[in-house]
Amino acid sequence: MRIFNEREIHFINALITHKEKVPLSLNELLQKKFFTAANKRALIIQVQEQYAMYFLSPEVFENDTAKKNEIGCFMELLSLIHYLNNQGYITIYRDQHKLEKPLYYLNNEFNDPKVEHGKLILNPEGLYSSKPEEIKNKSEEVVYKGIEFKNENFHFIFNTVIGKVYISKKIEKLLEVDKKKDKIHIPVLSIINTILLLGLLISGWFIYNKVVSNLEDSTTDFHQRLDNIKLNINAAKTSDPIGSNKKVTIPTKKVRYGIDISRWNGNILSRQKLPDSIGFIICKATEGIDEIDPMFKKNWKKIKELKLIRGAYHFYVIDKEPIQQAEHFWSQINDIDSFDIAPIVDIERASAIEDASIDKIDLQVNVLLFLKRLKELSGIQPMIYSGYSFANRYLTSTKFSKYDLWLAEYTNSSTPEIPSVWKEKGCRIWQKSDTYSLESSKLDLDVFYIE
Repeated sequence: MRIFNEREIHFINALITHKEKVPLSLNELLQKKFFTAANKRALIIQVQEQYAMYFLSPEVFENDTAKKNEIGCFMELLSLIHYLNNQGYITIYRDQHKLEKPLYYLNNEFNDPKVEHGKLILNPEGLYSSKPEEIKNKSEEVVYKGIEFKNENFHFIFNTVIGKVYISKKIEKLLEVDKKKDKIHIPVLSIINTILLLGLLISGWFIYNKVVSNLEDSTTDFHQRLDNIKLNINAAKTSDPIGSNKKVTIPTKKVRYGIDISRWNGNILSRQKLPDSIGFIICKATEGIDEIDPMFKKNWKKIKELKLIRGAYHFYVIDKEPIQQAEHFWSQINDIDSFDIAPIVDIERASAIEDASIDKIDLQVNVLLFLKRLKELSGIQPMIYSGYSFANRYLTSTKFSKYDLWLAEYTNSSTPEIPSVWKEKGCRIWQKSDTYSLESSKLDLDVFYIE
């Protein structure tokens, strides 16, 4: 049984008491429960410049012990949110295409912030900032001093504290006490948080001096300590991923050959006799949060009648909410059985609005949310469809390696090039060509490697 301290219990209860069906704003909750004027804490996130400033009162900032304790509290908060998210008590979602704010402010004393004459005016009472690391009042007194988090540290904090939270009903049982054994919640840190804070203490004055004099280095150390609970989404940072130019030989396995179809193939299953070599067919089911392929129901039923292995895929749309997409997909394929291929999500460059830039971190977090929700609904580990180049550039989290890959890699070679994340595992299905005709004497069929 996990033990929570009083601060953690207070935060969890705030989630439990949120009865509304609509998602909860995580940053608004944190602004009420953690980043408050009473607690003398604040957080300002600069989206365009990509840094976050964690503010403390000057008295705390300049007191070595107090400052170290406050950094520990911040770590504890982040680790708790990750624990709740990873265990399915909450689901964090942030839509990158709706981030219109260049700045986010977390403190209940900040009210309608705006920039005037080179100053960031934080409220009508006169709080302002003329340089990122400090906030003054109208009497020119420094009331907050900031700790800067940049680069990977910024992304981690941003993805942890900004966004919507979907709260699972099972969170209501999280704080239940076993009355028969008279267990109580002792106000001590959880194992993960204990490790985090002990890490700071054991590291001694060397690490402590980093905290007070070289904060960028200290936050790097902080992230190393959170590796066991954070999504591994920042691992690949090079433009030429390791192994991207290497071919991987797929072990000899039993194979089947098949095709994938959608509305664009028309009524292909009824108007043409299929070659005997075809053993499976994958059809498009859904797209985004509400689209259904017009041929899906007919194709899905016909494949069953033909006694072929069948599969269905969802075309993922980057600017649509991932949980809703997963639920929409499942609503159409919920009669899937053990003879069918696992549910598949198609993620590729066309999943983004034309010419729109793609934020790799946002994309990976949201696709992982989609996959997690789909597995919860179906009880089946989903599969990912993607092209070699796209996967190597955007699907670089090692978290994806546990999902089988349907790889689009068009080559005349006997083996495909495998994206870095799957280079040891190989692909489960290989789409050898983007076009084929059943009338053609030569068919470049998809290859299904069956274990």
